[in-house]
Amino acid sequence: GEVDAAASVLVDAVASSVPAPFPGEVAAAAADSFFPFAALQHLIDTIHTFTGLNWWASIALTAVLIRTAVIPFTVSHQKSGEKIHV
Repeated sequence: GEVDAAASVLVDAVASSVPAPFPGEVAAAAADSFFPFAALQHLIDTIHTFTGLNWWASIALTAVLIRTAVIPFTVSHQKSGEKIHV
């Protein structure tokens, strides 16, 4: 009834007030970047797009994912370093 109509009006008002993202905004920024930086910009944009997180959260999540992906290399490096010093 009336509650559904009011909720519909509110949802429409909120949806219309949120600006659409500029298409290719990150691609334009990454176009002149050095390849590793451009790849990182695209990775952050992909995470932002697929998760719907804010930019700051997308950057933080990207950092956590990269640090997690690097753990095996860090452990291997530490083990090889221990063999040299022992």
